[in-house]
Amino acid sequence: MTRAETYEKTFTGTEPLVAQHRSGGVGLLPAAVQMEMAMLGVARRGAFTPLELTGVSFLRPGTVADDGATTVRLDVAPGPEPRFELSVAGGGGRRALSTGTGRLLPAAGPVPAWDVSCPRAVPPAALYTSWAATGLEYGPDFRTVAELSVGDGTARAVLRTGGRPQPWYSHPLLVDGVFQVVSCALQEFGEDGPRPLLPIGFTRFAVLAPLSRLTEVTVRVRRTAAEGAFAVGDALLLGADGTVLAELIGLRMRALPSAAAAAPVRAVPASAGSASGA
Repeated sequence: MTRAETYEKTFTGTEPLVAQHRSGGVGLLPAAVQMEMAMLGVARRGAFTPLELTGVSFLRPGTVADDGATTVRLDVAPGPEPRFELSVAGGGGRRALSTGTGRLLPAAGPVPAWDVSCPRAVPPAALYTSWAATGLEYGPDFRTVAELSVGDGTARAVLRTGGRPQPWYSHPLLVDGVFQVVSCALQEFGEDGPRPLLPIGFTRFAVLAPLSRLTEVTVRVRRTAAEGAFAVGDALLLGADGTVLAELIGLRMRALPSAAAAAPVRAVPASAGSASGA
């Protein structure tokens, strides 16, 4: 019988994955890093195998003080679709950061790549300047958007990252860049640029090919719905040959409280595509 597994990792406020990802001057543990930890737990730290995370919820921000340290615990329950929870100590117990399920994927054919219309070019520097003005600061490692164009509920971008290859499963710097591009498709923005949106969960994230050694990918995004306080979108990550490397379905994002009034979202017409990725 397979036993439940527990992993722990301590993050400090000076670690680049935290120090270069800040909101209101406070270091945040990126959702993409939490996803990376979950995938490693589901894969049981083995060699790369295609897998998916499903039904993921980001319950609260993971903050790390500049002069402190936060130990994040990952609990993975056994089963055909292991349940995982990332948590931190607090309030006399444990506070969950994110939850969901995952599984290794059986061999399957290639995922079809849908396209989007994005007639408006946006200088990437405008993204980071706009976000910094509202208190969301990205350091150089997280500034992966190299090219960006947007449409009505759509976005297309090229993500580039430098540095040496890391022993990652999904490359959290690139995945965080996907979140950045999705946030542009899920809102209307004018001359002041886009406002920051916070990921609160997604339906499915499937990693179909190794991402850890890639330095450039193309991202396509389509907004699929707006439901009250949050909007929803899908994204594809494509390699140089147009092959789908990863698929993100039903990403839900909402405006940060300080930016809620400045970043309205609205539903996209049904003709823009469904959340199924078909």
